[in-house]
Amino acid sequence: MMARSKNLSLNQNNNDEVFFNKEKLRIETLISKGELLQARKRVDRLCKKFKNNPESWFISGVVCVTQNDFKRAIISYKQSITLAPSMPISYLNLGIAFRMNGQYNDSIVALTKAVELQPTLTNAYRELGVVSHTLGHYEDAVKYIKYTVDSAPNDPMTWVSLGNVHEQNNNNIDAEACYQKALDVDAKSVAACLNLGNVLKAQKKIIEAENCYKIFLIKAPNSIDVTYNLAVLYQSEGRLIEAESHYRKGISIDVSHIASNNNLGLVLLLQNKFEEAINVFKILIKLNPKYLDARRNLALVYREVNELFLAEQELNNILKLDHDNVIAMQERSLVVLQQGDFKRGWLDYEWRLKNSADYSDYLPFPIWDGSDISKKSILLFPEQGVGDEIMFSSCINDVTNVSNNVILVCDARMKLIFERSFPAVKIIGQTKEFNLSNNTSTFIEQLPAVDVQLSMASLPMYFRTEINSFKKTASGYLQTDVLLLEKWKARYKILGDGMKIGISWRGGHISNTKLKRSVDLEKWGEIFKTSNVQFVNLQYGDCATDLQIVKNKFGITVNEWKDSDPLVDMDDFSAKIKALDLVISIDNSTVHLAGSLGVDTWLLQPFSPDWRWLPEQIDSYWYSSIRQYRQCIAGKWEDVLKRIAADLLKLN
Repeated sequence: MMARSKNLSLNQNNNDEVFFNKEKLRIETLISKGELLQARKRVDRLCKKFKNNPESWFISGVVCVTQNDFKRAIISYKQSITLAPSMPISYLNLGIAFRMNGQYNDSIVALTKAVELQPTLTNAYRELGVVSHTLGHYEDAVKYIKYTVDSAPNDPMTWVSLGNVHEQNNNNIDAEACYQKALDVDAKSVAACLNLGNVLKAQKKIIEAENCYKIFLIKAPNSIDVTYNLAVLYQSEGRLIEAESHYRKGISIDVSHIASNNNLGLVLLLQNKFEEAINVFKILIKLNPKYLDARRNLALVYREVNELFLAEQELNNILKLDHDNVIAMQERSLVVLQQGDFKRGWLDYEWRLKNSADYSDYLPFPIWDGSDISKKSILLFPEQGVGDEIMFSSCINDVTNVSNNVILVCDARMKLIFERSFPAVKIIGQTKEFNLSNNTSTFIEQLPAVDVQLSMASLPMYFRTEINSFKKTASGYLQTDVLLLEKWKARYKILGDGMKIGISWRGGHISNTKLKRSVDLEKWGEIFKTSNVQFVNLQYGDCATDLQIVKNKFGITVNEWKDSDPLVDMDDFSAKIKALDLVISIDNSTVHLAGSLGVDTWLLQPFSPDWRWLPEQIDSYWYSSIRQYRQCIAGKWEDVLKRIAADLLKLN
């Protein structure tokens, strides 16, 4: 709604004033209907006819703001002020236009003039608070917005504004108090409820946040925004059934609510309700064919049911709509690789580099393009996790066959292993705390001469383009320290007769991946029944509770040594694995290390495995010592564990 002061003078006769008021009303009507171009044409004619009338230019400013034409709005408000320099509301709107155009200091000047002319102009103080906060002047922002609170204590939005300032400055306690006050003033203030819920979640007050949303919905049960936020809270807490219920409730309130539909599909996916999830995303795409998130999520579901052709087709649909969609191209590469089309898959896999910074973004050396480097040096750098470093290091000997001068940067924990395994390569270890962007010059100074560079993850593009090319390293390529190996053999001998089997049951940094891959150790009962076996803990991280549960429930001691920590000493950990008779593990870095050492490994796989493993493959093209045991039904590990137990009994 356009603001107009009665004191803006009209220097025209009565007929002109009648025309002026009618035209102004037409402009307001056009704005309310969203017909902004017509409104702009009429206001331009109004300014031409009444060029000396400050209100003409004021209305022009309002129309320009609705069109996001802030520069023109500023010109119009300035002209209005030139004609009527004592009107505070003109300075207020000019200050708002300056703020929306990013001219914050100019905004402060205009707003300050507004409150000089009218010290009780509450909205000007609120705007001063907003702009001051944008400029990082926290104390000024609080001072100005507190004035609006004192002037209008029963306006919930003034309390919300003050809460926003506190929250954005990490003062969650005061922010919480302000949002609660806003709800006290107006129990149906959606903004207050949403903000209070968010700030409670930020303080880990999950129960309080849940109650905040629930109490509000008792008073306003059809609030789609609060219903959605409550569903999001349930989803983030892993309460998927409750999340599903509230997303469905939100959709019943507003069937076209995109976020509720999209998140419902994701929650169904997490519950392995694949057909329902597919239907939800198809409906979303029908509602909005250009909604790329729905297409990407549909492709994700297709991957989960191993419909890789359909997944690729949906990702291609995204790329038809957005040719440079990096995420779609990256995800398509994984789908193509999982179908065994390595030549095409590795080329697409290069798109991952557009989605995150790596060494090549900071170092001045050209990227190797596969050309002759027999007389050149090449720097190889890591990306992703230590498991990926191990897997892609299978290509390092291929590089030494084409260059006599190879430099490899790696995780510091892998340095000794790589030096032993690749004696012709210069190894530089870096800790995870190392930040190349802050230490580029120092890093370059420690390097020998470098001609070209390449990520380790890009090596397969040149050396692993068809499945037979993996065979050269599949039997193992990393070497352990002889003395450490003897140490672990001696330790295992003390345990007594029987096979020495290392186990690992958790993995994945992303919560959904971890949930999908991991198998609670107390479900391993059938395996623990095997006699004449000594189990060895290979699980990284704190797992004392899990081991105690196994001991109490099955009477089994999973042997561990406090001086062995794979998160600290990978060289010792590699020897610990190499000395074993067998490794049984879910998909994590332990599996990659065991496979690279040539240790027999039984891999527990979900129904839809990671892209590194072909869906129908029992063994592994990366590591010949690995045998895969895949779920027959998504989310069900019982059959996998029974098959492993049966095979272990035969082996033993």
